[in-house]
Amino acid sequence: MGATSFSETEKNLDLRLRSIEENQADLPHLEVPRQRGAAILTEMRELRVKQASLTADKQEASKRLAVLNNEALILMTSMDSAIRAQYGTRSEKLVEFGRKPFRSQPRIKVVLVDENGQPVKPGPTPEEPPEPSPKV
Repeated sequence: MGATSFSETEKNLDLRLRSIEENQADLPHLEVPRQRGAAILTEMRELRVKQASLTADKQEASKRLAVLNNEALILMTSMDSAIRAQYGTRSEKLVEFGRKPFRSQPRIKVVLVDENGQPVKPGPTPEEPPEPSPKV
């Protein structure tokens, strides 16, 4: 997992939890992870307040915040898998959860042109020698 700032994780977890709560009818199997995520989010917010006010306990709060950050990232990965399984990888509904749906690149049409710039139909080139037939 890449390094993610605490505030970014907190913001993403909050978005994910609110979206799961709004779509609870579609995602009843995510109720337990949602509750755990809510507990993590609450503790993260409390620790951020504590971290700002207490310089002596800052190191301990930072360590606990790092552990919670990793737990939140792992939990969000699990939730993302469940959400993608529910809605599919291409569904625009994923945007509501802060995820990008899979969108394939548009196919590029190749047009062959001759030396005058006129379109040419593709086919075998006259410079290609015929393939020798295998000797039996």
